[in-house]
Amino acid sequence: MSAVASWWWPSVEREQTISPIPKDVEIIIENIHKQNKDDPALKMPAVIAATGSAGQAVAWLLGVPGASYTVLEAIVPYAKNSLKDYLHVDRDVEMPAVTAEVSQNMAEEAYERARNLTGSRMVVGLGVTAAVGTINDRRGKDQCFVTVRSDGKKKTWHLELNKEIKRFRIQHDVLVSRLVIRALAWVNGFEEETDVIEMYINGKDKLVEFEKSPVITRANERAKHLEKISIAKGRPLTRAELDEKNYVFDK
Repeated sequence: MSAVASWWWPSVEREQTISPIPKDVEIIIENIHKQNKDDPALKMPAVIAATGSAGQAVAWLLGVPGASYTVLEAIVPYAKNSLKDYLHVDRDVEMPAVTAEVSQNMAEEAYERARNLTGSRMVVGLGVTAAVGTINDRRGKDQCFVTVRSDGKKKTWHLELNKEIKRFRIQHDVLVSRLVIRALAWVNGFEEETDVIEMYINGKDKLVEFEKSPVITRANERAKHLEKISIAKGRPLTRAELDEKNYVFDK
């Protein structure tokens, strides 16, 4: 039996197959899924919003048994106008796509969506925006911003990859995806285990994290506005209500 066929053969033991998920990543994801399944007090399912990269992260999360306890929804607003729509930004407005502010706004939107899906504050919103290797040479940086947001925790990471190091697109995506899994581990209380996930970055690459937002994000202000409406109504806002013009915050 070929290695490819064995993936779809139910009688083959798991140990006999070659897992596409790196072992260090798989262990952390198993821990996150297990905690969300077994401990209601710590359960924090997530909505993930990603643009530009991080496809492997979603595949890894869904590839480990128990994903339904952790992943509520994965959203990929990839085109410029799709991202603007997701962040409630007018399509005519110029908006740089790969910034700390965009990842933070995406995380806020994901968090509100997670609250809407569950009716609970014990949820996670994760936003990642990236510009990595493509078919054309880009003048800009190969980089990503990852922000994770829960009711009591928030952090943003910035990974800048040295363009002198020749990497394939999939290698860039794997590095971004590893950072996403690190972020989920951190927000789920596995802070001491995040270093278990090897980043495989070069000394010329830069990885920075900051818990205090370097900017006052539009989504932060909008979230406060929606929170007031939600409190007044005594319940989380529905998706339809969130999309209504009256509930869209404009500075």
